Amino acid sequence: MPRQKTNGTFASLQEEHHLWKALEEKPLWWRNILNDPELYVEVRKDNYINVYYYGGCVALIQWSNGHIVAEIHKKYTTDLFDTKEPTITSNYYDCQELFQSQEGLEAIKRRISQVYHKLPAQEDVNNRKNIHISSEKIVQGELILCNRNRYIDSELAHQTEGRKTMRIDLVELKHQTLFFVELKLITDSRLRHLDSQPEIIAQMKKYHDFINSYQEDIISYYRKTLQIKRRIGIWTGEPIIKEVSHKPELLIIDTYSQMTKGRETRIANIRELLETGQQHFNFFIQKYQQLCK
Repeated sequence: MPRQKTNGTFASLQEEHHLWKALEEKPLWWRNILNDPELYVEVRKDNYINVYYYGGCVALIQWSNGHIVAEIHKKYTTDLFDTKEPTITSNYYDCQELFQSQEGLEAIKRRISQVYHKLPAQEDVNNRKNIHISSEKIVQGELILCNRNRYIDSELAHQTEGRKTMRIDLVELKHQTLFFVELKLITDSRLRHLDSQPEIIAQMKKYHDFINSYQEDIISYYRKTLQIKRRIGIWTGEPIIKEVSHKPELLIIDTYSQMTKGRETRIANIRELLETGQQHFNFFIQKYQQLCK
């Protein structure tokens, strides 16, 4: 399995690619993925798919040598399945057979919870710290699963100058307008800096510049993406996009389960610091308990 591809341009997405045509036939293993309420699927620029379980990558699905290939990292299958060892040069297994049953999918999800999310041990740590949750990826997954037609993409990768990869957490479609959303938990140290401007302000400025440099490409790309998603069964909305918001959004999730004076002060300081960057982005602070309401 190749590393996740980030070299493609927006124009590299093909509406008539072999992969989409094959998935339109709805093979059993693909139907099992579509019917799982805890999995979500993202279409990528280079005509492949990522399947996620709360941010953990269940599979990369692509068209190769005339057929569909679905692969998963060995750390999510080792000791769980009677399968051959990966090759010397690969850390990935073909996982299509595992998706033929719900039992196979559930076993992979349990393994991702243990290896990627460090559960249940992390839950004990969260309880001791009086926070609801400490995993941004789980929160990201919950947002997507509660709003499948609203959040139309996650982990958008774009290669910037110097061949660095910029990743945007969420792409939201609301009232026929695209919004690029950066997700942060209130506990993230990048939201606050005692001596200088917090790191997140520079990050949001980069997103602002990216949006305003590629507006037409972005709109065209997501129109194609939504058409593909409808065809292969992972999206049911209307693929109407009229514009993209010039300002990205910073969505901060307040994960505190118990409030203290120090935490109240931290939230107030974060608000004050972020207001200095509002010519380039908008920000919102939302309580974790209200995530899916």
